[in-house]
Amino acid sequence: MNKYELRKIMIEKRRRMSKSEWESKSQLIHQKFLLSHEFAAAKNIMLYADCNNEVATLTLISKCIDCAKQVLLPVVRENHTMLAAHVTSSNFENDYIKNRYGIFEPKAIISQPASEIDMIVAPMVAADKSMHRLGYGGGYYDRFIENSNAYIAGFCFDFQIFDFIPHDPHDKKMNKIITDKQIISGK
Repeated sequence: MNKYELRKIMIEKRRRMSKSEWESKSQLIHQKFLLSHEFAAAKNIMLYADCNNEVATLTLISKCIDCAKQVLLPVVRENHTMLAAHVTSSNFENDYIKNRYGIFEPKAIISQPASEIDMIVAPMVAADKSMHRLGYGGGYYDRFIENSNAYIAGFCFDFQIFDFIPHDPHDKKMNKIITDKQIISGK
């Protein structure tokens, strides 16, 4: 199966999850993440604002702020790059706008260089046990991670984990994958 076919299948499978299943599985992932050594050690964390039934993050952003973490969110730029913007509020209705992909981004952009981020939590469509991540195909995270020494974690539901997924040499591996049923650690 190629990347395109796998993306299509996984996005559809995620879309078919009931709201209660999506919420409960996301909550299990949050619990594992918040108890991790890497979370405790990180001063700043780049999360993502969920969309399209990705693992929920909007409530997690508030919890991270409550834990005195500096939270950052990606902001997509016109030149197919992204930057990390400081989150100053968890009021998504007033302090954020939706970008061209329908993803919340802070209205006020105070960016932080990728090289100064302790942990990046990446969204994904699928992953494998060798720590490869399948994103949406734009390469935004791969390019951003290139300039970072951050610990890279990924959130996905357990049905999105495979023994092997197609990947390219430029695809960046993760250090940890957290699902509703397991934690997979790499290097």
